[in-house]
Amino acid sequence: MKGDFEGALSDLIHCDELAPPGESRDYAHLGSWLVRVRIGQSVEANRELAAYFNSQRNTAGADWVSKIARFLLDQISQTEFLADAASTNVEKDRASHCEAWYYAGVKRLLAGDKKTAADCFHKCLATQETTFDEYMLARAELKSLETTN
Repeated sequence: MKGDFEGALSDLIHCDELAPPGESRDYAHLGSWLVRVRIGQSVEANRELAAYFNSQRNTAGADWVSKIARFLLDQISQTEFLADAASTNVEKDRASHCEAWYYAGVKRLLAGDKKTAADCFHKCLATQETTFDEYMLARAELKSLETTN
């Protein structure tokens, strides 16, 4: 959130190293991907994320976090990703859409499309999932976009 991407990457790598065997490290790997891409390490980011999720999943990417990874790796479209976030359970739908809109916004931001990124971040905030990291990060991204415009 402070823009210290190298420091964030170091922390995420350290977090991954300290995780007990069997503990999910999915979100640390998603975070590492986001940071690596922002500092110009896209090839390494994609390789690491794909290797991690390929080694962790026996379900061919059917679970939600794997779908986030597949979206970040351009294996599914934004339209498909957002459709996959939908649920008949209202709480699950809001939670999934909070994450989906955040990651969609980040991808748009990384592609240089600040307007669409901001729209995605606003949709993330509209879910009111205030305890989610993605919600807080979307707020930080919007604040950063406001100061750069």
